[in-house]
Amino acid sequence: MDPPQSQPRQIQRRSRNACDACRARKVKCLYEGEQTCQACIELSVPCTRNRPRKKRGPPNRYVIGLTETEVDLPSTSPTSTSTTAITPNSTSTYLPSLPILDQIAPPEIIKCILDDWFNLIHSVCPIHHRSNFLKRLADGDVEKDPEFLAVVISLCCATVSSLPRKAAVDYPDVTVKRCFEAIQYHRLLDNYRSISLQWCQAKYHLSTSFVGEESMISFRLLGEVATGIKYLVCYDMPNMSRIEAELAKRLYCLIFCGLCTWSIYGRPCIVILSPQDNIQAMKPSDVNDTELDPTNIDPSNPWHGDTVTYVPGLNYLTHLFYLWHSSQQISPLSVPHIQQHMAYVQRALDTLPPSLRWRGGLSRPPGSNFGTDVQTANLYITQLHIRSSLLEQMYTLSKSVPTSPALDGRETHLGLNIHKDEIRKQRAEIVKDLLEILYHMSEETLEANGHSLVPKVRDIGSALLDEMRVGDSQLNSNDNDGNGAFGAQEASLDLRRLLEKLERLDFRPWDEGYQRRSFIGSSALGM
Repeated sequence: MDPPQSQPRQIQRRSRNACDACRARKVKCLYEGEQTCQACIELSVPCTRNRPRKKRGPPNRYVIGLTETEVDLPSTSPTSTSTTAITPNSTSTYLPSLPILDQIAPPEIIKCILDDWFNLIHSVCPIHHRSNFLKRLADGDVEKDPEFLAVVISLCCATVSSLPRKAAVDYPDVTVKRCFEAIQYHRLLDNYRSISLQWCQAKYHLSTSFVGEESMISFRLLGEVATGIKYLVCYDMPNMSRIEAELAKRLYCLIFCGLCTWSIYGRPCIVILSPQDNIQAMKPSDVNDTELDPTNIDPSNPWHGDTVTYVPGLNYLTHLFYLWHSSQQISPLSVPHIQQHMAYVQRALDTLPPSLRWRGGLSRPPGSNFGTDVQTANLYITQLHIRSSLLEQMYTLSKSVPTSPALDGRETHLGLNIHKDEIRKQRAEIVKDLLEILYHMSEETLEANGHSLVPKVRDIGSALLDEMRVGDSQLNSNDNDGNGAFGAQEASLDLRRLLEKLERLDFRPWDEGYQRRSFIGSSALGM
C-alpha cells in the first residue's frame, strides 16, 4: 500500500519591500499575491509602500553638500534681494511660477483683506502704520524683504481668523492653514541671527490666528513672539526710529494682555513682565498715524486712523490686565486681597475718554466711530471677564475656610456663609452687564472683535452654570432660604439669552449649516 501523499507545503514569501505598516511595527511582511500583505488584511488597514527606504551605510557628504547649497539659494535674511520660491516637488500644492504672495490670493483679494484689517480690526491691534505699510507694499518690498512678505501674509492669516464669517463670504479660498504653510514652506521667518520688529509682528499675527486652539503651535508662536519683543524693548529700543519704538511698545502691551488672558484660562504661563520691569515705561504715546509719521500720509486715500488715535484704549486694556497680573502675585491668595483688586478693576474704566465710554442702550458717545465702538466692546467685556475670574477665585477660597458647628449642630462653612450673598449678587450683576452690552452693541462691532470675544463670553457663561447648580442644590437642601428657586429661574433665563448670542457669535465655517453671510456691511464702515 502506497503511503499517503503529503499535501504540498504552502510557501509564504517574505517581501523584500515591506509595506509601511509592517515597517512601522517592525514585523515580517508576508503577502499573497502582489497587493496586500497578511498583516494588513488582518488589521483592515491600507497596505501601502509610500515611505522612502532608508539606505544603509554612511551618508554621502558630497550629495548632502549639494543639497544644502541648493536649499540655501533663496536667502531669508533681511538684506536679501530675492524671495524666489524654493522649487517644490511635483506633489506640492504651490506653484513655483507665481510670486509667493500670489500663491495666497490674487492682488485684488489681498487688497480686500488688508482693507478689512485696517478698517475693522486695527483699532484693537494698532501695531502697523497704515500709510507706511501700503507704501512699502506698492513699492514692491514684498519682492525684496522676506520678513515684510511674511508680515503681509500673516496679516491676511489674522484677518481670516478674526473675521471668519466675512472671510467665508468674501475670500473663502484664503485660509489660516494656507497662509501658515506658505510662510513655513518658503522659510520667510527662519532668520534666527537677529530679531526685528517685522519678525515679531508676523509671529504675533500667526499666534493670534491659532489662539483659539490649545495646541503646540499656538504655545510655541506666543513664546517666540514674547521672547522677541522682550529682547527688542530691553536691548534694541535705542537703535529704533521713533515710529518703530512706538509700534514695538504697542506690540509689547498686546502680548502682555494676551499672556494674561492665557493665565485666566488656566493655560501655562509665559512670563514677559518680570518684577523689575516698569509697565508704565512700556506704554506707548497717545498719537495717531499723522502725528506718528506724517511723511507718507496720502490725502487722496483718507483713513480714520490718520486723525483718530486708538492708543488710549490699548493703554486702558493694559491697565486692566496689569490689575489682574498684580492680583496673582501673592501666595497664597486671600479673600480680602481678591476683593481689593476686584474693586480696582471695577473702577479702572471710570476715567475713560468720552469716545470710549459705554452709555448703555443704542446711543453712541460723542466723537466715536466704528473703531472706538470696537474698542469699547473689548474694554468692557474684558473688564467683566476679569471681574468674573476674580469672583470665581474668591468663591473657591471661601469654600476652603474651615468649618465650625452652627447653633443647630450642623457644620457650616464660615467663609461661604459670609460671602455667599455677595458672590451671588456680583455674579448676577456681571451677567446682566454682559447681556446689556451683547444685546445693544451692533453685531458688526462684536464680530470685529474677532476670536478674543467668544472665549470670554463662554468663560462668564460657565460661571452662570455654577450659579444654576447652586440654586438647584439649595432647593434640595435643608438650608433653603426661599431665594433658591427665584435665583435658579433667573439664572436659567440669562443663560438662555447668553447661549443665543454666543451661538450667533461663535461662527465656524467648517460646520454644516452655517449661513454664508456677514454681519459687516458697507454701512458699518461709515466712519
